[in-house]
Amino acid sequence: MKKLLLLTAMFMAMNTWSADYKLCHAIDTKSLERCVLSFLNAGYEPFGSLAIQAAGTFPGKYIQPMYRR
Repeated sequence: MKKLLLLTAMFMAMNTWSADYKLCHAIDTKSLERCVLSFLNAGYEPFGSLAIQAAGTFPGKYIQPMYRR
C-alpha cells in the first residue's frame, strides 16, 4: 500500500512539473487582455482566476496565471 501511494504521488508531481506556467500582468485591463490573448493563441490556458494586486497605491496590478501542458 505504501508503494502504491508513493507511485501515485510521484506521477502527480511529474504531471505538475511538466506544465509550463506564465503570468500575464498589466496595470490596465486593455494591456492584460492583449497579453492573455497572445498566450491563448500560443496554446496556453487560463489557470485560476484574475488576481488584483493593490500595493497601497492606485492603480493596482492585474495578474492572470496561464499554463500549457
